Amino acid sequence: MQKLNINNFDTFILDLDFTVWEGCSPKFWAKQLEFPIKRDKERIYDKNKNYIKLTNGILEFLTHLNFKNKKVSFLTRGGLLNVDYKNQPPILCLKEFEIYSLFNYNNHVIYKTELKSDFFTPYKKTMFVDDNPIDLKGIEKKYPEVKTINKNLFTDWRELL
Repeated sequence: MQKLNINNFDTFILDLDFTVWEGCSPKFWAKQLEFPIKRDKERIYDKNKNYIKLTNGILEFLTHLNFKNKKVSFLTRGGLLNVDYKNQPPILCLKEFEIYSLFNYNNHVIYKTELKSDFFTPYKKTMFVDDNPIDLKGIEKKYPEVKTINKNLFTDWRELL
């Protein structure tokens, strides 16, 4: 992946599942956790011992962006129907990981059938990071000025610092 100077960007919009965290199996999303959940270091376990874990370097990356006063938000299709925002699994997981406060801009938890491009809010020079090529293409088509990054192209967020 080409080296980017993240200091040239004002806003960072991140997916959550398989971008900020990954599941215990290739298709395990945070919304599949069975509550109650409990954190153990960089993992959150559910009552069945399934877990999600933070991706390598994400805490350092988010901390760096906040230190530089960047706008940081999440946009995830990990939402459940008929569940209040504050009770959505991704929100509870962000709070359990103690990183919710690092997302300081325009956050969205949407349902799996909704389009991310309908909820996307770029501000000045914006970077969007997601693992899903369909979502990346949707943003590229509607917002050609936004820099999109496929999370599958790097293994550690510190590579972007």
